[in-house]
Amino acid sequence: MISMNKQYQTRDGMPVRILTLDAKGTYPVVGLVDVGNSEYAHHWTPEGKADFRSYVKTNYDLVEVGDNTAEAEKMMNAAEAYAAGLYDDAPVSFSTEQEMCETMNDFCAGWRAAKKGGQA
Repeated sequence: MISMNKQYQTRDGMPVRILTLDAKGTYPVVGLVDVGNSEYAHHWTPEGKADFRSYVKTNYDLVEVGDNTAEAEKMMNAAEAYAAGLYDDAPVSFSTEQEMCETMNDFCAGWRAAKKGGQA
C-alpha cells in the first residue's frame, strides 16, 4: 500500500509527489510526476499500479525510492531489447538471470548490482 510517509518514483525513475490517498474511484492515489521543467497529475491504485489489472506492469507504476526493483527491471528490459536486435528482431524474453547472462554477458554486472542495491 502506498503511504504518505514514503518517497516514490515511477518504475522508469521519474520522481512523484503524492498528494492524496483517498480520491474517489479505482485510482485513489493522486500525485504529481516530475518530468523536469514541469509536473503532471497522475493517479494510481492503492498498491501504486497505473493499471488496475494486477498482472500488468507499466513504466508509470509507483515504486518506493530506494527500491532497486525498478533498476533491475530496466536492466532486464534493456537486455531483452538488445538481444531482440541481435536476433533479427525476434521477440526475446529471458526467464532467469542465468539465461540472460548466458546470452548477454555485458549486462550481468549491472543486473546483479541493481538486484543487490549496489554499483556495477
